[in-house]
Amino acid sequence: MRNGVVLFGLFFIGYSSCVLASLVEKSDVESTHAEQWDSNGKRTLQADDPERILAEERNMEQALLPAAEAIGKIKVSEKAVPRASLGSTLNPMKWPKRILDKVRLWLARIRLNLLKRTTVGEDSIDRAMMNGLTPFYLKKIKNDIMHYSSSVPHDKIKIEEDYDFYVKHFFGQFKGLYKDPPVFAVDKWNKLEEGMTKAEQNGNRRASDKVSRNIDKGLSIDQLFSLDISPFVYMRLLEKRGVFKDVENNMDKIDHLKDYVKVYKEHLMA
Repeated sequence: MRNGVVLFGLFFIGYSSCVLASLVEKSDVESTHAEQWDSNGKRTLQADDPERILAEERNMEQALLPAAEAIGKIKVSEKAVPRASLGSTLNPMKWPKRILDKVRLWLARIRLNLLKRTTVGEDSIDRAMMNGLTPFYLKKIKNDIMHYSSSVPHDKIKIEEDYDFYVKHFFGQFKGLYKDPPVFAVDKWNKLEEGMTKAEQNGNRRASDKVSRNIDKGLSIDQLFSLDISPFVYMRLLEKRGVFKDVENNMDKIDHLKDYVKVYKEHLMA
């Protein structure tokens, strides 16, 4: 049984490496189509197609997680393990969980690298926000990397700084919500939307449709939070519906958004 676990673990590690290498290579090749040069002659990466990024994540999970989870459920009899190795990192009883943790770490790393391509510069970050990228999604990736790494990640400080910057920038967009009367800087976002590629516009539309469906269902704040509905896309939806042009008759909708932003931030910081 022990030899079987060892052989299967080695096979899975090799297979996982091949799959991830092919996915990363494909992603890198495709991303060259999005490369441009700025006015200083430096190469920059513009936002990739959000749909392609989600598809790549699904492909990785479908290719790796089922097998990894199956390994994680393997039970190795303690009798099959020499007593001298029970407390060692080489203990075969610990291998299934270690393999599963390693796969989850790889997937989190791939997600982070894909997201870096969509958040190069403030405009790209704003486009990502419009397409529904939420602080909680980034927090999950950050936590997975920290949790499943066998030691402190070499780029821990950079990951934390990038996350903190995104969160600060994200909630900074709600300042106008607390003015009297509440306002929304529509011109900036409309101009940014006009400059989007068709793929980005489609991602923007899908994010708005998702929020619209759930808001129209009358879901509670807790239900919206459980679905990780973007407070920013929610605010843009209200603007598109003319709520901020008629504040007096729409204060109930604005107050609901304020409550949601408050709850969302509280849970995020918890």
